[in-house]
Amino acid sequence: MRAIQTVERSNEDFIQSASITAMMRAVLNTKENLKNPDYLAKHFVDEAWRPFLQSPDLSIENLEKRLPGGVYYILIRTKYFDNSLLKWIKNNPDSQVVMLGAGFDTRALRFTHLSENIDYYEVDLKAMLEYKQDIISSKSLNSKHSENINYIPTNFQTDDLFENLCLQGFDKNKPTYFLCEGITFFLAENTINEMFSNIAQLTSGNVMVAFDYAFADYIKGDHNYYGAKETFNELQAINEPHVFGINYEDIEDYFRSKGFHSLNNYTASMLDTHYIANKYGDYQPEKSTSFFGLTELKLANNHEDRAYE
Repeated sequence: MRAIQTVERSNEDFIQSASITAMMRAVLNTKENLKNPDYLAKHFVDEAWRPFLQSPDLSIENLEKRLPGGVYYILIRTKYFDNSLLKWIKNNPDSQVVMLGAGFDTRALRFTHLSENIDYYEVDLKAMLEYKQDIISSKSLNSKHSENINYIPTNFQTDDLFENLCLQGFDKNKPTYFLCEGITFFLAENTINEMFSNIAQLTSGNVMVAFDYAFADYIKGDHNYYGAKETFNELQAINEPHVFGINYEDIEDYFRSKGFHSLNNYTASMLDTHYIANKYGDYQPEKSTSFFGLTELKLANNHEDRAYE
């Protein structure tokens, strides 16, 4: 594990960062093959980045030059967490879903119709959530059971996450799926530790946490991974460095001490073979950045792991 000093950033910085990620989902949503399933992402792309949507093939080519593997990492991440959450919904139709650092995640909008008994809690900065809600309202993106989506303004560094959740109806004893997509590598280690410790201590029973993470070796300065050097330089230029990482082989031990055990753990390169290889399993020229991992953890006091199989 590895963490360094976090960098102070403005609300506009966070909104623009989320907009860039939405743009990277949107440009691949237009592709016949390697299609990103987030068909709503285009609505959350800021004007500054909307030109990328006009010529998707050229945009993908340019993005690959600047951030090798970046757009394809966003692809496998979207697909992986979509599939993870869809399995959860199928097996836990009366439960809660908490999106930590929700940004412009559209899963609540895309999946609320699947169960009227699932409450969604989107947690992020107040400015981010207000900006997102304005877009949803102005573009009439609300879907069936969208009244089940709750927006929880929270600063992970200063606010009490669970107090904010409980004020909006969160049930500590109800089956709960936590999703932390694209945020762990931007948080200080003490914030990560507190977040997972609170989840373990303040919830019970059937609790699952899914998230992606950067490798500690990359955070320490090993830029031999595919796309690492270019990504590092781009993030430094916009004052948004990755600051926290865990190596793939350390996930189980690191989170066991916090009350969790690992259900699944993959490097991004492992998932390339599943989400980017063609139907015959052949490798494609496209590949994702290789210094990330994606994992699913289960609260260790839960003995009903079969519920998710």
